[in-house]
Amino acid sequence: MSIQKILVIFYMLTCGLNIYAQDIQCETPEECQKLLNKVQTRLSDISKSAVYLRANSALYKRMRKGTALGEAWRDSNYVVWGDVRNDGSNVIVTNQAQAEEYCISLGAKLPSAEDFVRLKIGMGASHQNPTIMGDYRPQILPNLNVQFSVWTSTVKELDNGEKEAITFQGMMGRFDQRNVQYNQAGVRCIISARNFKNLK
Repeated sequence: MSIQKILVIFYMLTCGLNIYAQDIQCETPEECQKLLNKVQTRLSDISKSAVYLRANSALYKRMRKGTALGEAWRDSNYVVWGDVRNDGSNVIVTNQAQAEEYCISLGAKLPSAEDFVRLKIGMGASHQNPTIMGDYRPQILPNLNVQFSVWTSTVKELDNGEKEAITFQGMMGRFDQRNVQYNQAGVRCIISARNFKNLK
């Protein structure tokens, strides 16, 4: 059996197809290469239109398009995560109060630090110490594997009376604190799967 034919069988098995070697209709390297190219193209199409994707212990479902949340995915806790707010090319940054107002205006809310901890655990972070990167790997959610941070709804008041909110940086899975009034960060909104159907 040629190496090309073996590769075709492997890719078809990767697609979850139950096939037998004799079912592969290619005998020459050229024929098998053409079939392999078709299978690879099909794999790419499937991944782009996938309804369900798994990230470590969490299963994500792609939600319907066309809402203000942009590309949105429902996690295993039935929380729907939207895309980071952007203008089509660049991330829109705001202070923390503006971030909360934006999410509320969509009928959604700003995620808490605890929401991001659960997100990290679902993507491989340790249950014992989810604040460190560990085996965490950012995936599936759009604009998660990037260097900028997004706001959370978790706010702490300092001794001087000023307030700081926890921010989350998706690429490293890092939590920081920023002044809610003077600092800026990105915005990612969430909503329960039950309420998602009411979004416009």
